[in-house]
Amino acid sequence: MNFLKNPNSWFSIITALTAIIALFQTWKQIKVSNKQNLFEKRINVLIKVTGLMKLYEENRNLMIDDNEKDDSAVLMVDFNFENLTNNTYLEDIAICIHKSLEQPYQKQLLTRLEELRNISTSIMYLFPDKQAKALSDFVFNYQNTLFTIYQYQILSNNIRNDSIKFKTDAHEIAKQLSEPKHREKLLLSYKKLEESYKKIITEDIIEEIRKKIKLK
Repeated sequence: MNFLKNPNSWFSIITALTAIIALFQTWKQIKVSNKQNLFEKRINVLIKVTGLMKLYEENRNLMIDDNEKDDSAVLMVDFNFENLTNNTYLEDIAICIHKSLEQPYQKQLLTRLEELRNISTSIMYLFPDKQAKALSDFVFNYQNTLFTIYQYQILSNNIRNDSIKFKTDAHEIAKQLSEPKHREKLLLSYKKLEESYKKIITEDIIEEIRKKIKLK
């Protein structure tokens, strides 16, 4: 008890308690800050994803129709590309489909597609597992479809140019350049995008995420 009668002891105790309280407050502030940062990251990603979903919803029927077209005809895919990039986030790469293999347009496209792949990966760390997988797959399939369309457009340009250059029927050139194989790859990308979109819609993934990420 003599220890408590010593003023220096009380000073030491008060100093220690003050330090502990300050440490606790700092920890609490960091926790709140981290929670706010996580919330903002989630919202930013969710805005991008819902924007992509809206674009796809508006244009999916046109893409599904490509599966019904005559195999002998080379698909006109530039319109699909323009539609799938018709928002403020992707509008700057819309022109790339008409400037295939040209710089700086190709680099611009590849950079934006890499951003989408990074978003697809980051989603797995930002959201609950079940919802994260569905969103991540959709974003990955979206960028993959854009790139596959771009590749098919390059093929289409080559078919047209070679047909003019060699004065040969475009269908023959298409066969020589393995157009059916590239068409199959393109339509498969459409199918995967459609499947990932349907999963989000049928399981109401967006609403489930909104409920879980509200800042409290």
